[in-house]
Amino acid sequence: MESTVADKKRIGAYYTPERAARILSAWAIQSPSDKVLEPSFGRCGFLQAVVDQLEVRGCEEPIHNVHGYDIDSGAFEGPYESLVQENGAGDQFQERDFLEARPVDLEGRKFNVVIGNPPYVSYHNMEEEQREAAVQAVRESDFSLDRKASLWAYFVLHALAFLKEGGRVAWVLPGSFFHADYASTIIDSVTGHFENAVALQLGERIFRSEGAEEHSVILLADGWKTECPCEDLRVGYVPSLNDLEQTIQDWEDGDWTGNDYDSRIGVAFMAPRVADAIRYVEDECRVGRLGDVTEDVKIGIVTGDNRFFVIDRSEAQKRELENRDWKYIFAKSKITGGISVTQQDFQEAYQSDKSCLLVDGEGEVSEQLERYFDQKPKDEIESNVTFGKREDWRLPDDGNDPDAFFTYMQSLGPRLILNQAGVNSTNTIHRVYFGDEIAGIDQKALAVSLLSTFSRLSAEVEGRTYGSGVLKLEIGETRQLQFVLPSDVEEKATKEAYQAVDSHLRDEKLGEAEKRANEFVFQNISQRKRTEIIQALKTGLSNARNRRRGT
Repeated sequence: MESTVADKKRIGAYYTPERAARILSAWAIQSPSDKVLEPSFGRCGFLQAVVDQLEVRGCEEPIHNVHGYDIDSGAFEGPYESLVQENGAGDQFQERDFLEARPVDLEGRKFNVVIGNPPYVSYHNMEEEQREAAVQAVRESDFSLDRKASLWAYFVLHALAFLKEGGRVAWVLPGSFFHADYASTIIDSVTGHFENAVALQLGERIFRSEGAEEHSVILLADGWKTECPCEDLRVGYVPSLNDLEQTIQDWEDGDWTGNDYDSRIGVAFMAPRVADAIRYVEDECRVGRLGDVTEDVKIGIVTGDNRFFVIDRSEAQKRELENRDWKYIFAKSKITGGISVTQQDFQEAYQSDKSCLLVDGEGEVSEQLERYFDQKPKDEIESNVTFGKREDWRLPDDGNDPDAFFTYMQSLGPRLILNQAGVNSTNTIHRVYFGDEIAGIDQKALAVSLLSTFSRLSAEVEGRTYGSGVLKLEIGETRQLQFVLPSDVEEKATKEAYQAVDSHLRDEKLGEAEKRANEFVFQNISQRKRTEIIQALKTGLSNARNRRRGT
């Protein structure tokens, strides 16, 4: 029976396109005698590609060289029946969680090749039994892994226990291979046990037909030994499957060596000209990180139910709420287009019926507000974890209004927005606290600087890609964001730059805002050198965005 969309999501089943499976199989299988393991064979896309490649190599009964596992009963129907059962190889394929399998189950048999596309299931969506099996499997293999790692990471490490000396792995992995905190363990394991290894970020979204916008990383490694550190993981970016096939061939021939791996993958992908420009700015200009000049950066308030607590004017009037029953709240960055948010911005948002009103039960509560709170079902209140953490579930505002806001999820990069309205924000926006030592003029200079090409490129380096190419910076990554300022921050020049950038942004002239920010932060560099540096940074920024968006 065909798996439903919900079933596929639950087990992390995103099936690899035929073309990709064939490219990886052609690289991984080198001999007609190769024994191949596919730990989650799904729709048999990889199995078919493996069988075909074994035939090309001269294997007479290729399916008998292959073993596989899958927990989805639907995987044992359709293509499986004609490919496996009709060729008498059913005993080699088990409806079982691969993490519960051990080499001893196969009488110690090991494999020349492990290949496939492991399930993409986050730690939070894994069932408890599956979590325990994952942790136990990795522990027995003498590897360590953050217990909150996604399922694919456990698959990759556990599969190493099934490899023969000199074996190869070929994986289609999610983009988190380059970004997740726990991914460094996977990379260390690969570089510590294989003679050669390469990881290629694929621009083409090969799982779109499966309803997923996930970026993919192709991980290839050969020459497995218990201890055989390769010089370094090589990394590269390939726009499409056509480029992937050629790059793999060039790597094999020694015509392509890729780049050294850097934990900030954006740096590893940079052209030398761009890297040189960044080094020049860091050496010759006043450069810092946002975390160095802030007292704190943290998420906005967690209401527990934004739809209930954050409302618009129409809802407030419908409920006949009084002005004292709500306060302005910065819940969406669109409330302002600039690098400041003012009371006027909120008044316009209110008139435009944007969700900018926080319902809060602090102080004297009107009868209308009491009725509004009373409509919330008791069982929802009692089951809401966030409500349970508050003394009064009706008081979502912590009263800790920040100095500025940081829009951490954007397509075109983040903004530092000064809080001139004196409001709070929901957890859709980060809150920034400067402390008394950072004067207002310095705050304005920072807000301008983060619109410069240098800082926008820094955001691409520090941030992570989500969904269809959206850039996201978590709290730690926000603190790492670099800025550049002129050697002397003069009040008049800063105010002029601040007002100009804010105005350009409100007029939706992002290019003009970036240009003005560049003029401000690089004012101490000669015009000729400034032009050279900005052009290089713009090239790096454009390339980074294209990689993120898969274009």
